Amino acid sequence: MSNKKKKKQERVKVFFGIFVTVIMITSLGGFFVNNQNSSDGTLVTIDGKEYSFVPNQRSFSVKSEFIGGDVEMFFYPSDLQSIDFPDAIGKKLFGAPSVIIAFNPDEEDLSYQNSFRIQMNDDFIKARKNIHNGVTNFSVQYPFPLFNCENATDYEPVIILKNSNITKIYESDNCITIEANNAEYFKIRDIIAQYIFGFISA
Repeated sequence: MSNKKKKKQERVKVFFGIFVTVIMITSLGGFFVNNQNSSDGTLVTIDGKEYSFVPNQRSFSVKSEFIGGDVEMFFYPSDLQSIDFPDAIGKKLFGAPSVIIAFNPDEEDLSYQNSFRIQMNDDFIKARKNIHNGVTNFSVQYPFPLFNCENATDYEPVIILKNSNITKIYESDNCITIEANNAEYFKIRDIIAQYIFGFISA
């Protein structure tokens, strides 16, 4: 990987960290009033089981029995309820050995998509899945392979990212489209993480 590309990924990760830190600070106050605290963090129920959300510098550490280690979360589950995420899509991503994430390089602002994509790359690898990045149109700036819905299979679903002011997540023939903007991408990331790390039963 070139130094230029490494620096760009580092800038995106810094941007991601700053943004979620701001989101966390604004949401922490009310949450602690309504949830039981323990010496190891705040106890939160996901899919009928209790997990301890232990705060750290920019996020929370949550123990995943599925991978036998900690998973980073950026939101409490109560902050994700505004997202209509189909259960069938989460279960499909849990069961798929490999996943493709593709985006349109010609969209005006890709900063949030890039943050989402880089985080999901780390997540899928941690969940022991193969991950491939792609573009829907040829790009010099993003020299990734071309992927679209025609490449989607049950073994390897394709996630297509699209910027939109209205958040929608839908699937057709193993092609999953995520339409979102700004912080909604990060919330969707946490929902997907709940599935692929076994917090939600598949």
